Amino acid sequence: MQGFVEAHLAEPITLAGLARAAPYSPWHAARLFKEYVGRAPFGPAGVRH
Repeated sequence: MQGFVEAHLAEPITLAGLARAAPYSPWHAARLFKEYVGRAPFGPAGVRH
């Protein structure tokens, strides 16, 4: 997921896109993102749904 985020910083990143890049379900991708980053991947300055 980190590589996907770094490669797409200039574009809107969606939770679905993040999940496809992982490849996990959106729920699982969000859970893993929060586990490693310390916050949810959506909301202010996060990815879009």
